[in-house]
Amino acid sequence: MGKPKKKQQINDADNSTSHPSRERSNSTSSEISTTSSVVSIDMYNYEDASFSELIVELKSIINGGTSTTTDQGGSKFRASLKMDLSHRANKLIDAIEFKYHLPAAKQKVKIMKDFSCSTSWESKEQGIQTIQTPSTQQPVLPTTEVMVEVQTPTYATSLKKGKEIIHKRPNQPTILLYHKELYDDGNQKMEKKGLEHLLREELSCNEVNLSNIKPVRNNGIAITCKKEGDAQAILDKIANTESLNKLITARRPKKRHPSIIIYGISDQTTNEELQDALRHRTGIENDIKLRFKLRGRTEGTSHWVFETPSDKFQKNSMIKKLPINWSMHNVRECFHIKKCQRCQAYGHLVNNFKNIKPFCGFCGNRHQTSQCRATVACCINCNDENRRKGTKTSSDQLGKNKRCLKQLTKCGCKISIILCLYKRTLCTQGRDSGYPSGLKCIFFSKKKAAILSPSNINNPIIMDKKTNAIAIKVHTDNFPITIISAYSSPQENIERTLEELQSILVAIKKENFIICADLNGHHSFWGYSNEDPRGQKILDFVLANNLFISNTSDAPPTHLNYNGSKGWSDLSICSHQLINKISTWEVLEDTTNSDHQYIQIKLNTNITSFKLKRYKTLHGNFQKFTESFRTRVPKLEEKISLCSTPEVLNSIAQTLQQEIISACNYSFKIRQHKLISNTTWWTANLESEKKRLIALRRRAQRSGADEQQARFRFFKAERTKYMGKIRSSKTNGWKNVCSSAKNPYGKHYKSAFRKVVLPTQLSVLQGNSPQGVGKDPKEPSSYRPIALLPTIGKVLEKLLTQRLTFFLENGNKLNEHQHGFREGKSVDTALASFMEEIQKGRSQGNHVLAISLDIKGAFDNILHHAIINNLKKAEVPSNLQNIFENILKNRKVLLNTQEGLVSRDQRKGCPQGSCSGPALWNLVVNSLLNIHWSPNVHMQAFADYLVLITKSSTKEGLKVLTNDAMTQIVNWAESNLLTISHEKSNFLMYSKLVAAPPVLWKNHRIKRLHAIKFLGIDIDDKLNWNSYIRYLSQKTQILNQNFLKIACPSWGISRSHRLLLYKTVIERVFAHGSSIWCINPTAKISRKLDSIQRSFLLSISGAYRTTSTAVLQVLLGLPPLALKLQQEAVITNLIRLRKPELTLQLLPDNYEQPLSRRTSHPSLYLLKDQISLSDGGLSPPSEAIYTDGSKTEKGVGAAYCRIAQNRIIESWFVKLPSQATVFQAELLALRKAVELAKTMVNQTPIKIFTDNRAAIQASSNPKSKNHMARQIFLSLLSSPNIKLNWIKAHAVYFGNESADLQAKSAADSETTNIHQIKFSKAFLKTHLKKFLTQEWQRTWEDATTGRPIHNIIPKVSFDPACWIREEILFFTQHGPFSSYFNRFKIFPSPNCSCGQVGTPLHYATECILTSSWHIKKPAENLQKIWFLRVAANKNSRLLIRKIVQHINNNRALFRPD
Repeated sequence: MGKPKKKQQINDADNSTSHPSRERSNSTSSEISTTSSVVSIDMYNYEDASFSELIVELKSIINGGTSTTTDQGGSKFRASLKMDLSHRANKLIDAIEFKYHLPAAKQKVKIMKDFSCSTSWESKEQGIQTIQTPSTQQPVLPTTEVMVEVQTPTYATSLKKGKEIIHKRPNQPTILLYHKELYDDGNQKMEKKGLEHLLREELSCNEVNLSNIKPVRNNGIAITCKKEGDAQAILDKIANTESLNKLITARRPKKRHPSIIIYGISDQTTNEELQDALRHRTGIENDIKLRFKLRGRTEGTSHWVFETPSDKFQKNSMIKKLPINWSMHNVRECFHIKKCQRCQAYGHLVNNFKNIKPFCGFCGNRHQTSQCRATVACCINCNDENRRKGTKTSSDQLGKNKRCLKQLTKCGCKISIILCLYKRTLCTQGRDSGYPSGLKCIFFSKKKAAILSPSNINNPIIMDKKTNAIAIKVHTDNFPITIISAYSSPQENIERTLEELQSILVAIKKENFIICADLNGHHSFWGYSNEDPRGQKILDFVLANNLFISNTSDAPPTHLNYNGSKGWSDLSICSHQLINKISTWEVLEDTTNSDHQYIQIKLNTNITSFKLKRYKTLHGNFQKFTESFRTRVPKLEEKISLCSTPEVLNSIAQTLQQEIISACNYSFKIRQHKLISNTTWWTANLESEKKRLIALRRRAQRSGADEQQARFRFFKAERTKYMGKIRSSKTNGWKNVCSSAKNPYGKHYKSAFRKVVLPTQLSVLQGNSPQGVGKDPKEPSSYRPIALLPTIGKVLEKLLTQRLTFFLENGNKLNEHQHGFREGKSVDTALASFMEEIQKGRSQGNHVLAISLDIKGAFDNILHHAIINNLKKAEVPSNLQNIFENILKNRKVLLNTQEGLVSRDQRKGCPQGSCSGPALWNLVVNSLLNIHWSPNVHMQAFADYLVLITKSSTKEGLKVLTNDAMTQIVNWAESNLLTISHEKSNFLMYSKLVAAPPVLWKNHRIKRLHAIKFLGIDIDDKLNWNSYIRYLSQKTQILNQNFLKIACPSWGISRSHRLLLYKTVIERVFAHGSSIWCINPTAKISRKLDSIQRSFLLSISGAYRTTSTAVLQVLLGLPPLALKLQQEAVITNLIRLRKPELTLQLLPDNYEQPLSRRTSHPSLYLLKDQISLSDGGLSPPSEAIYTDGSKTEKGVGAAYCRIAQNRIIESWFVKLPSQATVFQAELLALRKAVELAKTMVNQTPIKIFTDNRAAIQASSNPKSKNHMARQIFLSLLSSPNIKLNWIKAHAVYFGNESADLQAKSAADSETTNIHQIKFSKAFLKTHLKKFLTQEWQRTWEDATTGRPIHNIIPKVSFDPACWIREEILFFTQHGPFSSYFNRFKIFPSPNCSCGQVGTPLHYATECILTSSWHIKKPAENLQKIWFLRVAANKNSRLLIRKIVQHINNNRALFRPD
């Protein structure tokens, strides 16, 4: 065939490449391919060589070297190239070879079936194909043999790509031929001829179609045929030919059956005993073949490996545990893996090792594993795979680790791996405090026994809590199981703990349970060499209750002390029904924080986590959803119109819900639920250190008695260091997360500000949530129903609530004193009404009494028939009444109890999460507010929070008035079966009377307080707000502590994120209710608010604590908190409460009042084609109206133009006050254009164009709060032929440019005929901002502190200074300077270590320790100008930054002696 001769001896350099770019083709070629070869090339004769020969020669040159003999007689290899150059060269060669073979490989795989003479061998496990083609059919490659690795696609991959599935070839028949052992009478062995010679004499290879011939063990050969008929012909020929039949034995290869391994078999156990145990557990009658034995983990034991056929293998692998001679033994599948312990390669053993030097199994370098001194592990197999394939597999595990899957798959072992992340397998850990972060410690029993529950286990139920034990029940997919955790101290009486366990077992009766307990009892049955009375009592307890101990006698110790002592005190005890369901009981080797080890128990069951499907709707796709769902609507409408029975309606509702889900699946991506987030602090060094600790512990366990105690002490010290590294790594990981955060409201924000600790009762009842902390979990009143309705049900309730609210609000059916869950009402209106009544009574000289009443479970206890009666009293339309009646019928509550899921009828309560709940409650409580109260009685409510205010000039009159009002409230509550919580109800007294009149609720006296909390505001009896300021101070400490978790001076989120969080989170907390307590703050309140603000200013800026508050406010662009809250109060009083501000002479009539109620029925909406936000100027109609608004320095103008045939046929323009906004001008022009369009007689569509999107969106919103926008909506609703269209501004559209020109001319005109409109809220904010700036500037000028900063920044601004922390420290002169430390008595001297006074100017200009960053020193009279110019120069600030960083990093160098 013209092949070059094969090389007889391979250069040693081919197997001696340095890590990580080594090649081990020779050691594995016999296992992978029989066609690869190494060829030799004549010296420098490369012209006739093939591509493969050139590549091999190039690799031998790059990876070659010289071998020398050492003085000790060994050999030393010296590579030709350095390791980094060799690595780069091999990587380049691999890329060239891959690029060269890739096109040919694709073509050959495609036409593989067309070659009848080609031979192919395919590895089922590896997906590697070796293709040979005749030399006459090689249009692409110049070589005669090519080995191409083709990744066989999986079935799922083929389906994803939409390609035809590549089916595997059927197995080709194979025959094994061996010599027969023939002996003569003299027992002399006859001369044997080669098998090939014998076959050549009697059988021609042309008679059969052969595929492959290769030698096998015992001097045999394996013949592979194309077809079964060819193999049978060879067998028949051998059987019928006498000469061949005498000398050759022919047989078919046996199937290689899977194997099982049984661990820890005692050496005294016989094969018959083990076979009897297998037959008893599996029911298999025949014995299974014993292959070999392996040395056990403990002395006197071994692991037995059996070969089992597939039918027997399934039965044997299912048992998992096998009892033999009263001890349990684990049963697992045994994998046949060839692994070389010298080069760490798979596919061969040490006997076939051909390399000169070994590869380390720890670090992967060229030395023996026992001689390794490296600290970081590196798997050489994964590293090679990453280099050749370009993958990114983690290589920080040991190279000798058999769990390295990259090379196991290449060895032909098909391994199915299940990654258990506490999702499918029920795991119970020992009593170790170092549990994984994915687990939550949710149940405690006096901190002696605890159960750690994964977050995906749904609602475990507390069965019982004892002093030393706790039990919960978990419902798995197959059966319920009770998990019991217990602990008994060695100093306590074991009988008490056993009695508690006995009481729990009696309560759960004959159910599946497992006990994980640390009972500190010694007995040989679970590993100890001795027995004590505690252990005997434990065993008696187990035998008396017919229990089973899962611990094995040969298991590793579960407790390791530093002095070398061992213990097996952690027991796992289960019921007999659970024995066959325990698949694994194992003591893990993971490093823990205590002396106890983790114990892992796996059960043959699943726990399904029921999670609702959530879609990613943040990025839109709503139009795609609408278009998809629109096609399904006509069929549903037809079914609904033909519906006649409730059953059919129910089926239609289910169909509707399925159609919505289908449309969502088509339109949106599904949001993945990540149960356990990836850790950001775990590193390869920690993993290596962990494995090192495991190795140290093993060495300590196996060492002799003389050094065992010292080794354990050393292990204890190293483990302490390791735990310190973990804590440090966690801290640094958190710092990195905060410092690199791009979203200010990301996970770090939620962790710091929105971290909620839920009470333990949360998980007791499925679908129910406790009302508060401290509730008794056994009391039904501790829980409230949560409505987990389907989406379509919530949509229906939302539509009904909209119609009910529209009817009640527009018909004035609701009392004006109800401030909760109503549009136009809020906390501010409720507080204002409360304070108005108090001040009104005090101004009249009356005694005023304010009572706050708390209704017990108002939303939970409201009767359904009371809701229906109030619907009828309010004369709600009959269709709404009937639907609400139907909704309230047949409601059920599902409770997850100890007996399973229980269903109960619900006849009262508005479920939490229901859209209609607040509206229905307001309807019921409306009957109380509508009572005809006395003129001196005021009753108001915010949802279920009631307030009663009574006024009288005498004490007796106040008593009678109050008790009469309370009697009416009692009668209303009894009629609705509601109860007032007299413990939470209290009252205030505004009077000079020393003793207040008694206030009773059903003979229960209500307490008098000096301050009550009303809607989050502490209102005291003197109205000086001292109690609320104290509350804000306490809350500030908590907020600042949370803020410091993510924003420290030297690390944390960026400055811009800190300012954003302060303005949007912290400042909003303080602004709550400011309209009543901060409208005119006193000097004392202003000073207190400054001290509250100061802690956050220090956290944001990173400045020293001695920096003045005024300086921090100016540097960060944050005005004093008192001024900011006063601005918020003025805006609320003017816009929302319509109260005048006399100090600033602001009247509410001059400002727009936001609309609250709907003016049109919720069922009325604009047509789809009436509003368009696409550019309408691209295809303008022949006639249209164009509107525009403009603002110039002289004023504001609004105009519209009616254009027909590119001519202006009508126009209108007007000038507005200079205080008006462009948005107001746009809306005014749009309203005038709509009015014009309504007067046009023709019914053809009339288009109105405007270049303001906000105006179009506000006009199309039926709930817009702008008066003009609401008028435009009503006009469009009544005239569907009028259409609004957006047009691009300044795009040279004639109509738009004409309207813009008219609006600008109106704004610049000198006319006195100005169209008067009310000022907007935006104008009010601008006006108040100017006032705030003036007050702030005055405060900054009058301040006595922070004068160095005042010289640099004399004017205040809302924009923060662009200084980082080091620059702030320098310019404020409050930083790491000797003069500063001496000023505050920290340093005894103000001098720097160089001898001069250590001022900031000294360090920046003349200190010899900072000479690398010096700036020219100014004259003494020019120092103020110097600071001003340095602060304004970016390069100078960079030098200042480096100086301060240098001082901070070298404090001792600058400290004076």
